[in-house]
Amino acid sequence: MKPEASILPPGARPWVVCLALLLFLALNLWTLNGGHPPGGDFAHYIKHAQNLLSGGAYGSGVFMPGVSAHNYPPGFPLLIAPILAWAGPDLVLLKLPAIFIWPLCAWLWALIARRSLGGKTALWVFLFLLFAPWFFVFKQSVLSDVPFTLLATGGLWAFLHYDQDGRQAGWLICFLAFMAAALLVRSAGLALWGAALVFLVLRRRAWGAALLTVATGLAVLALQKLMAASTGGYLLLFHDPVFYLTRLGGMLPAKLAKVLGFYFPLFRGGYWLLAGVQAAGGLLLAGVAAWGWLKLRRRQGGWDVIDAFLVLYLLMILLWPFNEGPRFYAPVAGLLLIYFLQGMLNFFDTIWRPQKIAPKALLNYLLVAGLALNLCNTALLFNYSGDACLRPQDRQLHAWVKQNLGPEDHYLYVNPRVLALFSGRLGDKYYWNETLARQRPRLGKNGLDWLILRNLEDQKAVAAAKQYPGLKLVWSNEAFSVFKLRGD
Repeated sequence: MKPEASILPPGARPWVVCLALLLFLALNLWTLNGGHPPGGDFAHYIKHAQNLLSGGAYGSGVFMPGVSAHNYPPGFPLLIAPILAWAGPDLVLLKLPAIFIWPLCAWLWALIARRSLGGKTALWVFLFLLFAPWFFVFKQSVLSDVPFTLLATGGLWAFLHYDQDGRQAGWLICFLAFMAAALLVRSAGLALWGAALVFLVLRRRAWGAALLTVATGLAVLALQKLMAASTGGYLLLFHDPVFYLTRLGGMLPAKLAKVLGFYFPLFRGGYWLLAGVQAAGGLLLAGVAAWGWLKLRRRQGGWDVIDAFLVLYLLMILLWPFNEGPRFYAPVAGLLLIYFLQGMLNFFDTIWRPQKIAPKALLNYLLVAGLALNLCNTALLFNYSGDACLRPQDRQLHAWVKQNLGPEDHYLYVNPRVLALFSGRLGDKYYWNETLARQRPRLGKNGLDWLILRNLEDQKAVAAAKQYPGLKLVWSNEAFSVFKLRGD
């Protein structure tokens, strides 16, 4: 089916889209804050960007010497580098790119949805995804997921035009540009590269385009290798098959729950019953989407590059031995929604629908209800901050460490990358889920003479450290306690 040429879905009034965009910007810009949710990935990206600006080693300044760590691809650091050069690590400004990129993601998904669901439904898809509560929460993070989502979706959109508009060279070049940029932003860009190759070889036998795609991908990977930004070290995570499979099996319910959590975030707070309901909902959503995909492909015949990308990307999430939350589903959220809607359309058309109401109308009502629920969820989340890194107590810790530790002093702390970014002093990770007794032997090596604990989350470790004769409490505030390894 050939994509339609217009930018807006047929029947979409420009003022409706403009009003929605203004509301989106108002909601998200008004609620931006200068903090950051837990985790050190954002600090790692910022350090990479600072190194690019200064000309230093790409992975330096993140951990103390001798600590093995992965370097992230350079695409996202390159994106935020101009902001850092102008304003330094101002987290409010660093969050702005995601806010302006997310509407483009929703727009591209609407263009893809229009191919099988029509223009009016595509408009509601755009509005539903634009106001996803997941993004309202996620926009407080400085991470690469939203730029990667735009590049992956843009690559799929360009490839569809290449395949359905007579395989014009311009669309292939456009796709290769999106693909190269996606690989530079996240290693998961391999799914887009692999999907294009699988489709070109197995469906189209387009050997020239396939060779050009291979060459482009290899060139990007070689560039990352030259910059010491290669992510091949991730393969070391799979060195122990028993541990890996055990961990993976235990995470499957949570991974299913996160599928539903992207669209309708449920903060289950550790309640196993709600977690089970959410996982069952995710499984139901995936099942309806699979049914929609099957019916659509039977009607249109064969499969396309979107199907290949969806399978490869979801397989990567399944095989990843960590549960990173709904953000990993962002690149396929719109695609899963489109197939889910196709499944619901089949349901309304063949199993149940009220008389005198067309299946497409029911589908639109479903999206309107989802949009209303999204706005209600956003209202409930309106005061969300998520800041766990730059609260007043955190800033006090950063200032104290910067003033009292020298460049050769190192520490154990649960968020060493964050502390490294804001204090300029390097350390290693304190594993909060292990006892202090297990981690104590690491102290005293390579200048690792300092221990920083959280008073609330690490209560047992704080109590143990106060009783340990080799450690001395030298500073504390409401949130943190800093211990020094005695020299005597």
